[in-house]
Amino acid sequence: MRGFVLTVRENQRKNTEERGVNFSDKSATPALAGISPESLRLPLFLLIAVVIPIVDQVTKWIIISRFSLYESLPIIEGFLSVTRIHNSGIAFGFFPGLPRLFVLITIASMLVVVYFYVTIRPRTLLVTLGCSLILGGAAGNLIDRLHYGYVVDFINFSFWPAFNVADSSVSVGVALLLANFLFEHKETKEHASNFI
Repeated sequence: MRGFVLTVRENQRKNTEERGVNFSDKSATPALAGISPESLRLPLFLLIAVVIPIVDQVTKWIIISRFSLYESLPIIEGFLSVTRIHNSGIAFGFFPGLPRLFVLITIASMLVVVYFYVTIRPRTLLVTLGCSLILGGAAGNLIDRLHYGYVVDFINFSFWPAFNVADSSVSVGVALLLANFLFEHKETKEHASNFI
């Protein structure tokens, strides 16, 4: 039986070699095996940058359809509530009353993020996640500014100005970029110390 199995395997090997396929050659591996994690980062960047504003707009639509302005639903009494608030300022309600200026600032910041992501090397996973979250969050709030002239906020902690999914996305994205640069700086210092 063992001899039969070996014979079958030998025949399979000969057949594949006759067809010009050499499995010992890495260039002949299946297409998926040749995909590197780095090559998946741009699709991941685009996916997150598209999904975040969709999620952001869906949550805001739910709030607008179910809450009147300043109507509030306590989640944790005295700590967290869902409250519909219209914010004409930047994130977390700072500098209100300049909607057109913030539209221009938002568009400019989105272009900077795209340029930064396209040109930075190495393009790490943290950079990909950070830039895509910032871009997606900025797009979510830009849609509000263009459509309403203000941003709809609803996540309301008692100790912090109200915010939304887009604001959260931008904040997490910035934190990931900072973490990436701190980690990269630490690695560079450790590498340099090896030569001292």
